[in-house]
Amino acid sequence: MGRHTLRQPGFSLLETLIATGILIIVSAAIVALSNSLIQGTIIAADKTITNRWAAEGLERVAKLRDDNIKSRRYSSDGLPLWLELEVNQILEADQYGWYTLADNGGRWSLTRSPAAPQLQKAQALTTGEALNSDVLVGYRLICIEAVGATGQTDRSDSGDSMIRCNTGEPPNHTVIASDGDRANLGPDCSLEDRFCQMTKPSLNLNRLNQTQIIPAGNAVKVRSVIVWVDKGVYRVANLATLLTNWRGYE
Repeated sequence: MGRHTLRQPGFSLLETLIATGILIIVSAAIVALSNSLIQGTIIAADKTITNRWAAEGLERVAKLRDDNIKSRRYSSDGLPLWLELEVNQILEADQYGWYTLADNGGRWSLTRSPAAPQLQKAQALTTGEALNSDVLVGYRLICIEAVGATGQTDRSDSGDSMIRCNTGEPPNHTVIASDGDRANLGPDCSLEDRFCQMTKPSLNLNRLNQTQIIPAGNAVKVRSVIVWVDKGVYRVANLATLLTNWRGYE
């Protein structure tokens, strides 16, 4: 007589429930991974565009510098006007800070922003220059700061709600008031003039006689900062360069 195995009632239902649970978990993981990949792709695409906007800002400030040097313009006190900011001159320490770019009939200009050196990222949406590409909207601010300025924690992943211009080391972010004494162009570098201190050794490497320096007021750091909002998160693109007065005046 053959032996028959009896299946317990409800056992096939248990198998079905387990299989269904596994399927749901796997499906949820696939959907979550897919969403993560899509979000990462969107963020990467946004960063590509905003980095291009930031680079464009630096290029336009550099063109402003070049146009001024080529036209041999001077400020009211007779100093070379190599980087014009409204009606004043970057040689003055109080001209450091946030600016916006504007196109005045094919000639770019910088307009001083009323924003404080330490600026909430949310404030950039009302003080910056609006830029858009399809659905992406970003806001550009130009920071003109001393060569020695260091206090910039402008990454969206830093947990910091601020962007900064011409400030010192954290945690105090003390504002740097000057990058050298522009009124007293003495025979040696002032302690605040980082550019003079950096260039002095190479300028005098093989010099036997009088020490040569680059006077204060001939170099600034320029940062182009883009702020945009992505799903309630403020993100920042930040590019910087050093601009110098590359040609002396006769």
